[in-house]
Amino acid sequence: MEFNLNHPRIPLNLSEFDLDIGHLEYQMKKITGYDIKNIEKDSNTNDNVPKQFVPLFSPEWEGATEFVKFNNNLKKPVSKIYSDRESLLKDVLYFYQMLFFQEVLAKQSGMGGDQYPKNSCGPSSRNIVLSGARLGIDNLAYAYSDALTFGHIYTIAPFRLEKENVKGLIILDPTYAQFN
Repeated sequence: MEFNLNHPRIPLNLSEFDLDIGHLEYQMKKITGYDIKNIEKDSNTNDNVPKQFVPLFSPEWEGATEFVKFNNNLKKPVSKIYSDRESLLKDVLYFYQMLFFQEVLAKQSGMGGDQYPKNSCGPSSRNIVLSGARLGIDNLAYAYSDALTFGHIYTIAPFRLEKENVKGLIILDPTYAQFN
């Protein structure tokens, strides 16, 4: 399952490229009915769509055991090779949907208590990496930054645009809202 989201083309300069999160949140609200800013704990709608994008969601770390049972052949992250920018953008928009539904599930489960998204970057990023592997996405990895006085954990997705001979890294931050 995947939702068809509209987004401008990837710019020619790939050194920096940000998604318009506000525009994407608006589209997801229209398509799914989830208003990401107003989801409360225990507001589950019995909708299984979020779990289709984050099948190994766990507010803590329980999903790791299930993952190890599922895939013990994954040794290290790999770069995904894309033939063109359109296929890269398609995956970037899919990754956004994973992050969106990670946040839906996190808020519904009460992850991080009243402080979410603060101090929830670790479990959130693990959910994306493990769920991605379950979904057959092999180029996701768990990354940690020890910048300044606090650390931050996020997900990365190395890639290569074959025809353009461009190597890059998609940074996926499931708890980006804590920095707004």
